[in-house]
Amino acid sequence: MIYGKLDRVEEALTIHRDLYSKYVALYGPAAESTIREVVNVLIALINLRRYDAVKAFALEQIPVARRHLGPDHFQTLKLRLTYAQALFYDKSCSIEDMIESHTILKDVDRRWRRVLGPTHPDVQMVEEATSTVGNAIACARRQSRVGT
Repeated sequence: MIYGKLDRVEEALTIHRDLYSKYVALYGPAAESTIREVVNVLIALINLRRYDAVKAFALEQIPVARRHLGPDHFQTLKLRLTYAQALFYDKSCSIEDMIESHTILKDVDRRWRRVLGPTHPDVQMVEEATSTVGNAIACARRQSRVGT
């Protein structure tokens, strides 16, 4: 939404939460439009660095999206991508969180390549994120070996 692009992320979050509530009431929690609004709420929370809230809400919503939209649906994959980002971006993330993030990103990358094609911008973005997380894991492992 435009509010997020104007650095009015708090307002964007409020709007997306309101829309999410209205979509749940109108269409139910499993409708594609409702799940799309879940993704918008999660993105606003990521922009506000509220990673615990992202992780909690995403973990509630991912099974709903998988069950009703399927594992290869764009919104399901976007939900999983956002969850993986929250795991990695959180400053308190452990190496286990990084590994979980990397595993999710590799799966999202594989599915998006098949569904969207290898040249799609979202595929390229996930590929870069997967590489970044993989490099961070390798660095963390090296540091843990040096520290022992």
